[in-house]
Amino acid sequence: MIRFIGFFELVFGALIFAKIVSWIAHPNTYPFGLYPAGIGGVIIMCLPAMVALVGLIELISNQPISEVEDSWSKLNSTKKFFLGTGVIIVSSILIVTVMSVFL
Repeated sequence: MIRFIGFFELVFGALIFAKIVSWIAHPNTYPFGLYPAGIGGVIIMCLPAMVALVGLIELISNQPISEVEDSWSKLNSTKKFFLGTGVIIVSSILIVTVMSVFL
């Protein structure tokens, strides 16, 4: 059941975020009067992406995000540092690779 919920969050969060990005890329298709501005606008636009990332974590780990957070908080600071740095490096490489292939 956790994987289904995670997949659901991932798909719908990604679809909504993709629509927001398409409005930014093609402003003439934006259906409303004004773009959300400032930090509040950024937060509003990024909420679907955050939901998609939570869904991805739940889909991969097969645990609710609260259990993943509990497991992470039990690690000591050295392990957190190296795992966090590894996640940032791997995700950066993945993002650059995907962007270079598709753009």
